[in-house]
Amino acid sequence: MLPYIILLLLILLIPIKGKITKKRYCIIIGLLLFIIVGFRDINMGMRDTRYIYISIFDQLNTMTFSEAYNFILQRDIQFVFYIITKLITYISSSHRLYLLVLSFPINYCISRFIYKYSKKPKLSYIMYLSLNYFAFSFTLLKHCCALSIVLLAFDYL
Repeated sequence: MLPYIILLLLILLIPIKGKITKKRYCIIIGLLLFIIVGFRDINMGMRDTRYIYISIFDQLNTMTFSEAYNFILQRDIQFVFYIITKLITYISSSHRLYLLVLSFPINYCISRFIYKYSKKPKLSYIMYLSLNYFAFSFTLLKHCCALSIVLLAFDYL
């Protein structure tokens, strides 16, 4: 609970004037969100992270690419997400790196969206935290990755 209180205080207390521009403010808060989500315990949140994403990561880690490809096709699951998961297993078998790689695009896209479209980024970040969207990014990784793609596509609507 302490990291969230500190995050909320930083959101409120960092001034957006002088050397801290709107862009720098969004970068700082985005990095703090990334650190909290990326370096969390895999048991934090609901059971999705530990029993779905990490178990699939462990299964894909032991397979060759062709075995993983067949496994993904047989399960009728989100193809691209699990191919990305398999590619991460080639880099490392660390669960921590897996969470870091998945949390980066989520937090980058949210911070970019707030920077581009919010006149009051402090209020936007407070709403992101208080409306439980931040907690949502702890458990439903696939959905948040899809949401980040939608946020990137918002420029073209």
